[in-house]
Amino acid sequence: MQDNVVSFTKNTEPYSCSDDELIEKVQDLISRFQDPDLSKETREEIFNKIIQLTDRLTY
Repeated sequence: MQDNVVSFTKNTEPYSCSDDELIEKVQDLISRFQDPDLSKETREEIFNKIIQLTDRLTY
């Protein structure tokens, strides 16, 4: 029996910006995340984007 594996990738926006620009984007997303009127789905999307951007920061 053959295993069929399907992989779905999310549409990720490539970032070729400096750490300072990434930090500004993260700060903006954090501000948006704190909005009490956001739906759970929107909050999760913002949270995942924050994680994605912080992973791109250099050490």
